[in-house]
Amino acid sequence: MQKIIAFFMSIIAFIMSLFGLTPKTPGVTEFKDLAYGSVSSSQKLDLYLPERDDKTVGLIVYIHGGGWASGDKKEMDETAKGVTRDFGYATASLNYRMLDEKATYIEMLEDIQSALVFIKQKAQENGYTIKCCGLIGYSAGAHLSLLYAYKNQGMYPIPVDYVASLAGPTDLSDPNFYKVEGVETLLGGVAGVSGLTADNYRDYEQELLAASPVSHVSATVPKTILCHGTADEIVPYTNAQILSQKLSDAGASYLLITFEGANHGVLAESSASADLYYQTLVEWSKTAFGY
Repeated sequence: MQKIIAFFMSIIAFIMSLFGLTPKTPGVTEFKDLAYGSVSSSQKLDLYLPERDDKTVGLIVYIHGGGWASGDKKEMDETAKGVTRDFGYATASLNYRMLDEKATYIEMLEDIQSALVFIKQKAQENGYTIKCCGLIGYSAGAHLSLLYAYKNQGMYPIPVDYVASLAGPTDLSDPNFYKVEGVETLLGGVAGVSGLTADNYRDYEQELLAASPVSHVSATVPKTILCHGTADEIVPYTNAQILSQKLSDAGASYLLITFEGANHGVLAESSASADLYYQTLVEWSKTAFGY
């Protein structure tokens, strides 16, 4: 069980030297603040490569949340390094253009595409071949992970084997969203709809659905894990139900893990649902990456 939990919630000892420097993680080659684009200073990522004899590796990419308006790649730093150290997978955590730069989902997906191209090239420069990858996102990052995985089929620079969503928005037209005060500003921003309100959102259903993973489901989308709390007050649980039904109807491979009574931070506490999530990710990663 300890190894499973370490897969995504590794607790790595944070030892500070007299000079306040963090020591290098054994077994991990670190590349920090790599620029994968030239349009914005936000286009940076951290990449961790495993020090192993076999240079054909799997990759896990983490995409942070924050309502498409905040958050940072450093939030996943210790987890990413822990996974690379303990499991020998390459990992990356990326920043992307957000609402303060007038970015919509279109620019955000472009950034994920550019980041994957860059990661593939950087790995090759260091003698690695990336077999395929998994995408993991929280909240807004989960929305982008799902949307990229579903919408960009046939255009992956690195094959996407699975995608995992932690409390991710899946249907921006869901009426339950508009019961959350102030959320329309964020939803309108990412969908590129100016002046969206709880009163007029139905007038922009087409635009909202274009920015929603539910609109891009097919039988061939990557395997999907949906983790969602029934008491989520930010992204309604109905979003997970809507997408799971779409995936079921399409015959796609997916798993909906319901966190009974949990709010937006689905992994904040230990639970049987959290254990199932970690176990599934370990199993899917081993199957996809071959080790």
